[in-house]
Amino acid sequence: YTAKDYGRAASAIQQYQSAGGNDAQTIGLYAQSLYLAGRYAEAGAETGRQIAAAEAAGRRPTDTQLQLLANCALKQHDMQAYTAALGKVVTYTPTPQYWLDLILRTAGQPGFSTALDLDVYRLRKATGTMDKAGDYMEAAQLALQAGFPNEAKSFVDEGYAKKLFGTGPDAARQQRLKDLVTTKLAEDKATLDEGEKAALARGSADALVNTGFNLVTYGQITRGLPLILQGIQKGGLKYPDQARLHLGYAYLLAGQNAAALKAFGSLQGKDGSRQLGDLWQIKVRSAVKRTAG
Repeated sequence: YTAKDYGRAASAIQQYQSAGGNDAQTIGLYAQSLYLAGRYAEAGAETGRQIAAAEAAGRRPTDTQLQLLANCALKQHDMQAYTAALGKVVTYTPTPQYWLDLILRTAGQPGFSTALDLDVYRLRKATGTMDKAGDYMEAAQLALQAGFPNEAKSFVDEGYAKKLFGTGPDAARQQRLKDLVTTKLAEDKATLDEGEKAALARGSADALVNTGFNLVTYGQITRGLPLILQGIQKGGLKYPDQARLHLGYAYLLAGQNAAALKAFGSLQGKDGSRQLGDLWQIKVRSAVKRTAG
């Protein structure tokens, strides 16, 4: 290995293991030797086994192992494997840089529905990966279009708090958006009770879910969550997996992490909702682990 004869180094370490050798430092060079020898598929498979063994033993994989897993996928131009490796990376190193790469690659996969754009922004907001005024503008506009003005306000408020809004050539446009959100918010607050009664009277599953979610954005958990659950249980939803994704997010806003994880883990859709659910599970577990620590 020191002589940079990585192919022979890999063979020697393999023989060492077969003979019963178990020195962690020596064995740890095996995957790196395979990688440096250009045997990326073998290196990726070996690194994956090492990471799985560490996790099974309750140990944290090393940063070297995590980076090697991602690099092996890149070398093979396997973006699906690279995205999966990034999932492992953010599990143990949840930096905004890694999170943004993972989220954008997930949202860029074939078949990912544009109907989930607002859900992507929700995850980006939660992971601290929104850093452009345009992101906050679009997120707020999508929230308004979806009928969630209080959520739109949270995006606008954060845009101003980060000083991304209120300065530069788009300041007037941002002020107009803020004014529009304020107007829509006042209108919505005035009709919250009527909207809840209308959704219950109509009995439409989609109306129940949307109305319930809107109530949750106001902190009206005890009113909103039952409506979402009623809509999901009723059936006939236009996008059932997206409804369950929103249920998971609603549980998260309510501080019910265990229920959120269960909802996110139940997703099976092929429109991207399942992938977002997987990312939310990583985010929630990481937050729970930090709190416990």
